[in-house]
Amino acid sequence: MHDYYLMAKELCMSLAGKGGQQAIELIESGYRGEFVALRILRDNISPMLAGELAVKMNVSTARVAALIKALAGKKYLQYAKVQGDGRKVALSLTQQGLKVLEEREYKVYSFAETALRKLEPEEAARFIATAKKLFG
Repeated sequence: MHDYYLMAKELCMSLAGKGGQQAIELIESGYRGEFVALRILRDNISPMLAGELAVKMNVSTARVAALIKALAGKKYLQYAKVQGDGRKVALSLTQQGLKVLEEREYKVYSFAETALRKLEPEEAARFIATAKKLFG
């Protein structure tokens, strides 16, 4: 019988190496807010209400308001008051926001590609299948 706790510890310790730290930093920075919001807005077909974004991100409307201000300041998104209800704001991604999101995704995927190239193709395929099983 395998001791899954010890294996988990070994996995976590292996992530403490240089490549693991880089992966963790890339992943964490992608889930701090801005890139999450940009991905959600990109994947939504039409402009999204700020309240809907807060729900999808599982954060407060106050947090989304600050995020909107920051992203609009960077010209990554645009917003407009909803006609008939001045309290609601509809959000959409700008071309600049789409570009910065695509650049970020390219950086993450390139890092993952570099890591996967350390494996044989069959090993990489098994690793991906295992990751899908664990996290999918």
